[in-house]
Amino acid sequence: MAVVVMNPNQTKDDDTKISVDSKVWGMDTHCSFVWDNYIKNKDKVENIYMIAHSAGGYCAERIIRQEIKDGN
Repeated sequence: MAVVVMNPNQTKDDDTKISVDSKVWGMDTHCSFVWDNYIKNKDKVENIYMIAHSAGGYCAERIIRQEIKDGN
């Protein structure tokens, strides 16, 4: 089992304290990047369980709708 935690609301790196430009790297971009690079098309992924809240729920719904539209 693997766990991925996304926080599309985070606007600053906790370690470096560098702010993220939300116009360039917004919540949709963050969630899409994580989905495309860490979850989608992974050989051993059989089931995906999501717990999403607020902005994360919005992003999760958008990704799921796009995956269904794309036939994945």
